[in-house]
Parts: sequence; C-alpha cells; structure tokens
Amino acid sequence: MKPKVMFAVAALGAFLVSGAAAADPLHLAQRTWLLPAYEVRTIVRSMGLDPIGLVMRRGRHYVVRALDYAGQEVRVVIDARYGEIIAVAPVSAPPYRSGPRR
Repeated sequence: MKPKVMFAVAALGAFLVSGAAAADPLHLAQRTWLLPAYEVRTIVRSMGLDPIGLVMRRGRHYVVRALDYAGQEVRVVIDARYGEIIAVAPVSAPPYRSGPRR
C-alpha cells in the first residue's frame, strides 16, 4: 500500500511542476527583465537630453520625448531589455503654407 501512495504523491508533484513549466516561462521571464521607467529617463539624461514626456512602453521598446541641447523636441526610442538607443528623431510640425489654397 505504501508504494501506491508514494507513486500517487510523485505523480501529483510531477503534474504540478509540469503545469508551472507550461505557463510559458519565457514570457514571464521577459516581463521581469525589462528596465524600469526611471532607468530609461536616466539613460536619456545621460545622452544630454531633457525628458519632457512620460516614458511609454511600446512592445519591446520604450518611447520618450525629450529636448536636445538646442531646445528642439526629439523622439527617443530605447530597447526595453538592454537599454540600447534604437533611434533619436526630431519631432517636427507639418509645414505651414501661407496664402490662399489652390
């Protein structure tokens, strides 16, 4: 009788462990390995930029608006996992045309 109980306990333990492993551990691990927003702001500041907007996560990247040394607004894209700068692009308004429309 005792071996049957041991087998049942072992089977139950294996079932519980396999269920936890099937919970997509890669997805859970990726969530915990992302940089926090304050680190992203620090990275932007270390580039000589002044963050003016909220740090927003877009998939695997963080996006933040900042001012450069000349006061021009730029959009900064940073890798959420490693903190690498992906892109820095100026934010420009659409060109304004004066005069009547044709």
